[in-house]
Amino acid sequence: MTNHAPPQAAILRAQIRLVHEHAALGQSVTIALGLLVAAVLWTTDAARPLLVWLAMLAAACALRIWLGARFLRRDAAGLVRSYGAELLQLRIAVVLSGAAWGAIVFWHYPAGDAAGEVFLSVATMGMASGAVSMLANAPGVYPFYALAMAFPFVLGLLGLGSPRHALLAPSALLYAFALIVVARKYQHHVTETLELRFDNEALIAELTASREQALAAKHEAESANEAKGAFLADMSHEFRTPLNGILALSQLAKDANPVAQGDFVARIAEAASHLHHIVDDILDFSRIEAGRMQIDEAPFDLQEVLNGVAAAVAPIAALRSLAFTVDVGSGVPPRLVGDAVRLRQILINLAGNGVKFTDRGGVTIAVRALAAPDAEHARLAFEVRDTGIGLTRDQVGELFRPFSQAASSTARRIGGTGLGLVISRRLAELMGGDIAVRSAPGAGSTFEVVVPFGIAPAVAPAETAAPAAPRSLTGLHVLVAEDDGINRQLVEQFLVKAGASVVLVENGEAAVSAARTQRFDAVLMDVHMPVLDGLAATRLLRADPRTAGVPVLGVTGRVFEDDVRACLAAGMNDHVAKPVRLDELFEKLCDWTRCRPAAAPVTPGVLPERVAGAVVDLGRALARLDGDRELLAETLRMFRLQERHTPQHIREALAAGDVDRAHRLAHTLGSLAAAIEAEALTLACRQVEAELWTKRAADEARLAELERLHAEVFAALTRPAAPGADWGIMRA
Repeated sequence: MTNHAPPQAAILRAQIRLVHEHAALGQSVTIALGLLVAAVLWTTDAARPLLVWLAMLAAACALRIWLGARFLRRDAAGLVRSYGAELLQLRIAVVLSGAAWGAIVFWHYPAGDAAGEVFLSVATMGMASGAVSMLANAPGVYPFYALAMAFPFVLGLLGLGSPRHALLAPSALLYAFALIVVARKYQHHVTETLELRFDNEALIAELTASREQALAAKHEAESANEAKGAFLADMSHEFRTPLNGILALSQLAKDANPVAQGDFVARIAEAASHLHHIVDDILDFSRIEAGRMQIDEAPFDLQEVLNGVAAAVAPIAALRSLAFTVDVGSGVPPRLVGDAVRLRQILINLAGNGVKFTDRGGVTIAVRALAAPDAEHARLAFEVRDTGIGLTRDQVGELFRPFSQAASSTARRIGGTGLGLVISRRLAELMGGDIAVRSAPGAGSTFEVVVPFGIAPAVAPAETAAPAAPRSLTGLHVLVAEDDGINRQLVEQFLVKAGASVVLVENGEAAVSAARTQRFDAVLMDVHMPVLDGLAATRLLRADPRTAGVPVLGVTGRVFEDDVRACLAAGMNDHVAKPVRLDELFEKLCDWTRCRPAAAPVTPGVLPERVAGAVVDLGRALARLDGDRELLAETLRMFRLQERHTPQHIREALAAGDVDRAHRLAHTLGSLAAAIEAEALTLACRQVEAELWTKRAADEARLAELERLHAEVFAALTRPAAPGADWGIMRA
């Protein structure tokens, strides 16, 4: 439950307000009673002092009334800056008021008139008693009033010199102190009452807000359920359509002649690609919603991105007899720094939508440069214009809601998850930009994407690397652990066609057994298998010195960030999502094996001659970076700057018992060593990393080997190059 303790300023404000709200009534009664006292005590000789006393009393009462009205007016207007200052003013005013009443004994005291004395005493006691309910509301106000009234009265009585008045003086003082005690208790109860009032008000406000939040959450949940229900219905249709096509075409292909079979296979591939696109949309959306979508910053060629968009969209536009053009304005930098993959995804989504919802005319992508903050950055606007059906204002408002499309009838006719635009906008926002829409029914639509980029240095034509040849897996010996027979067969065929030799097993237990009896360059490990799952099997491989250094790639249909982390935590080197894309699979196999044939297990201090001789192969590193010499130079600079003392830091971490830090240091050093093609150092880092992961300790011989290779790499990198020398192999 929330703590509803009210602020002290609010309580003090309410207390002062209670006093001032009764000021006019209280002071009117005081003046009336003063007039009555003057009338009772009036004599010819007493007329002048009584009039002076009445004037003093009236002035004090007028001050109280003015202060009260002023406070109430300023408080209502929110002009009161300090309630402490207001309390001080109130105390001064009541001191003047009390002293004015008590001073009557100095102006005229009916010492020889017993009836007059009794009347004056009763009137004074009544004033003191009646003020309790009005002045005790605020802290410290009533004691000032009572004492200011009592002390002049007591002093006056003592000044009369008679024994009777000498006894009456302390009695009056005792009565004043008794009233002060009563007033303090009264003030305590008032404070408690105000605290309860504020507590109740806060509780009521919280309950009201909670009720409103609950109602809003209920409406939101109902809307979400409706959206999810509609989404599931749409997804059922979207999944069933290509699946039904795949099943039907597969049946037809069985009995068809070879020519027809080729057509059926092409159509099956098209349906599967559509299905894969739907799954990708859903996964991208889930990553974005979970805050796990990462934006990469790297140099790229804008024209290559636009060419890729055209290659994906133009054939579809041609099939619908639509024109597709790309127009790049003047002043647009040719090379940028940003996420080329996500930019391409956004433009393909928008241009693809334009093609889907356009029957005549065409789709144009226009790129223009906007004002940028400085010379090192650019702001580009990508306008995707179509001549399609257009949108109403209400439809534009619904465009970027998940699982929605502009019109359900059109959606049913054309298809789609309704996630493409949502993903595009979220990606644009992650890149620091946004998407705006201009449209009208029947007049087409324009989607404008504005995104900031860095400007990358231009690459001279002579320095541009030639396109990389397709990587071969020739000579690789790969273990495939997969419980599904069809998937095993497919992966085997793909790997064998690429030149690899393959061993197939059906579960994790068989994978561990095979890896312990044969030498493999890599293991493709399905995560979910019977007998022993892929995660447990990988842990066993990492715990065995014979298999601790073998690269293991997890293969699973679960591709959320938590699933990837679980694979890495189990000791897997990387993760490949199902359905498997050959380019991704081959690229990751080559990354972790360097596409080398299986070799004898590496022991500390002994490395294959091919690895030991070539300390750093900058030629291969440059090829991996598509010929980007500046990027390679920056990578080398970072390596020299960050990793100069890493072996020493690893030893220090181990000496301090911080194995996790030592593991991270070895992993980072290995990753950067791989980036500059320091293959022997990379392998040594992976061995130390595997030992730290499985044994929580590192063998001294492996650490010494890592230090030796680290020193050789730094010696090679710091040795002056010969004049005119190009990037190439650096040897110790």
